[in-house]
Amino acid sequence: MDALADVPQRLDRFESQFLQFREEVRAEFSAVRDEVRTESSAVRAEIRAGDEATRVQMRALHEDVISRLTLIQEGQAAGAGRAATGRRTRAR
Repeated sequence: MDALADVPQRLDRFESQFLQFREEVRAEFSAVRDEVRTESSAVRAEIRAGDEATRVQMRALHEDVISRLTLIQEGQAAGAGRAATGRRTRAR
């Protein structure tokens, strides 16, 4: 019978411990959310910086390709002009 008499007291202690546990878990989860939010912001900033570096490199490569294409076209035009001039010279 003593065991049944202790039940309300034990239940009160359990309730108190459970409420304390719940508050601790809530605080820890809140801390984890804050940490994840902070880390996510840092990762986003790194990605943005990497994206910017990639854009700069892509722009430089694009400009290099354009200048090479221009040189190729100029070389082809000059070669075509020389070939036409050379044919006319030979025909005379």
